[in-house]
Amino acid sequence: MRRHYLSLKILREDKKCPGSLHIIKWIQGCFDALEKRYLHMAVLTLYTNPKEPEKVTEIYQFKFKYTKKGTSMDFDSSSTSFESGAHSKDVKKACSLLIRQLYVLMQNLGPLPNDVILTMKLHYYNSGSKNEFCAH
Repeated sequence: MRRHYLSLKILREDKKCPGSLHIIKWIQGCFDALEKRYLHMAVLTLYTNPKEPEKVTEIYQFKFKYTKKGTSMDFDSSSTSFESGAHSKDVKKACSLLIRQLYVLMQNLGPLPNDVILTMKLHYYNSGSKNEFCAH
């Protein structure tokens, strides 16, 4: 079996760039919820006018489903969508698939405006184990 590896830069916390610190914390919280199988959906929204956040420049929506077969993900954006169809018992494999698919999708994106605002909203499954999980 031939494996395809993707070479990616690792995000590191850099106090010189507070915006990147926030994004890294968001992603860590997202992966924590995914690992514990609480994450239902993650929505990333980009817009340029803080007074009109409903006028979206780009939106990315990731929906997660958990079964005995593993984790699957559906992706939808303002420009494309796909269903992973594959289930992975290993959350790390599911995350790797997510990163690969994002990388491919980003190849077709144009540059963002200079003054862009990014928000991330996480939606959780209504689980009886809420006391065990605390979003960061």
